[in-house]
Amino acid sequence: MNNFEYCMNWVFKSEGGLTDNPFDRGGVTNYGIIQDDMIEAGVKGTPKDLTNQKAKEIFKILYWDNLFLGSVNDKDIALHILDCAVLQGRVRAVRWVQKILNSLDPGVVNDLKPDGIMGMNTLFKINNLRPDNKDRFIDRLVSERKAAFNLTCVLDWKQKIFISGWYNRVNLLP
Repeated sequence: MNNFEYCMNWVFKSEGGLTDNPFDRGGVTNYGIIQDDMIEAGVKGTPKDLTNQKAKEIFKILYWDNLFLGSVNDKDIALHILDCAVLQGRVRAVRWVQKILNSLDPGVVNDLKPDGIMGMNTLFKINNLRPDNKDRFIDRLVSERKAAFNLTCVLDWKQKIFISGWYNRVNLLP
């Protein structure tokens, strides 16, 4: 199984089927795909029309390929970045990755500018993390995500209905 398939298996454990919760800011969601994702990917129809396979194609275009995750050597790191991007946005995910990398391995490459762009220097730093820093990287990314979940609920109390699911999602990742 390649890394994309491995990661998608995990994402689909959290992003099951069709949901239409009035408090979900993304609106109607199917397999984790919202209408805006479909428009950005050039896919016609609505999330209600999606199949698992079509959702996977959209994830590949918008997230996997867009963030060059196929160039990330470690499948668990790729999974954490992908899952973060899917749930919390691509730019935010990459900014967090860049800040964490700067704190863990300063000097491997000139410190990364946390610009939210997954470039060659960011990929280099990901792929050259010292082995003892892999778990630290994942732990810090999970911590950033949980802090953002909490802040989201403070700023919008309607989001509190999702927080246990968000926590479960990140806690289940390897």
